[in-house]
Amino acid sequence: MGKTVEAVAKEHGHSISFIIDKDNLSDLSKLSRDNTDVVIEFSEPLSASDNVMACLTAGVNVVCGTTGWNIESGTIADLCKTNRSSFLQSSNFNIGTHLFFLLNRIMAEKSSELGYRVSIEEIHHVHKKDKPSGTAITLANEITGNSTLYNKWKPEGECEKNEKGVITINSIREGEITGIHTSKWESESDIIELTHNAKNRMGFASGALLAASFIQNRTGVFSMNDLLTEMFKI
Repeated sequence: MGKTVEAVAKEHGHSISFIIDKDNLSDLSKLSRDNTDVVIEFSEPLSASDNVMACLTAGVNVVCGTTGWNIESGTIADLCKTNRSSFLQSSNFNIGTHLFFLLNRIMAEKSSELGYRVSIEEIHHVHKKDKPSGTAITLANEITGNSTLYNKWKPEGECEKNEKGVITINSIREGEITGIHTSKWESESDIIELTHNAKNRMGFASGALLAASFIQNRTGVFSMNDLLTEMFKI
């Protein structure tokens, strides 16, 4: 993802102040608001929290796409306030994915009336370390937050058959698949399947750059919903 972000950023006329990976982590200490407008962080769960805290402390805005890690939201909000920085994290920056989330929120709101049960399947390349994917977890949370039938999710294999109130997530790792997410809504009479299939990483990179532009000259913690609200006036 880092290489794709770099390529797309240059195509759009942005300059790259630093490229930091495991071989030059000490360069994190060189970051400041004087030389860097925003850091786009795609790393690994074990390093993301340190990276984010170092950047926000230095007063540098952060867009983070790494999943599988956690810092208390209050801590990040305090860092942003103290250092006049901004933070936006998402499990997925592809704008199409967020339209996919929107359609599933609509289905979730109507599911109690129409009697549909839902399950989720996600397929990614064999190199992806987290399971379920951050996007699948976000999707499940979008559904539980808008449904009266579901209140939690579990990985397939940890869920009893037809367990009430639980969304099952089936995770598959094969080949070099960028990412396919499907929600299957099934009633006694029919099945509705909603699928988002990422053809490549370009959409993720473009969305991350949109997020970087959005948090410029702002202070605080933001989400992709804030960005979409401004883009689409929803």
